[in-house]
Amino acid sequence: MKRKIMIIAVTILLTLGAVVYVTLAKPIYSGSTMMEVGEVVNYNNTNNTEQVQVISLDNINNLKNITSKVTGVSVTVPKGTNRILELSYVNESKEVIKSKLKSATDYIINRHKEKAKLYEGENAKIRSSKLVGEITVSDKAVKPKKTLVVVVAFITGLILSIFLAFFMEFIQGAKREEQ
Repeated sequence: MKRKIMIIAVTILLTLGAVVYVTLAKPIYSGSTMMEVGEVVNYNNTNNTEQVQVISLDNINNLKNITSKVTGVSVTVPKGTNRILELSYVNESKEVIKSKLKSATDYIINRHKEKAKLYEGENAKIRSSKLVGEITVSDKAVKPKKTLVVVVAFITGLILSIFLAFFMEFIQGAKREEQ
């Protein structure tokens, strides 16, 4: 209780430092889009029976890795799907996010246009890769999480200052014992 002013001062100082940080930190936004990977459907008539063969234009996991390396965009395959890719990107600029995601989708579409040329024929029906929905960029910044930073700084300052008060009390008690 003797050191309550020090405890309050240290807590306020660290909390104010966190407020200054979140005020000056540049906001980082996130954007995402979904793509459906194209496929080729071959119809074969042999012995009066029609056989249908479906071939994906790309292995989904290979495409995920290649697209991520070439474009710098984060690519994931949502659970329960085998033809959908989720592309996402984070940056300070919303325009950079849109252009990065647009270039990644264009890369996939152009890659599959080239691959589809190998399957062109009278028995093949090609379903091109395409965007599912549109490119969305959040209006709310994903980083820094201002409330979280300030609350953690407040709690840290409080705990640190209480520890400091106990430590100072311990040092003073040790000096008294020596004398």
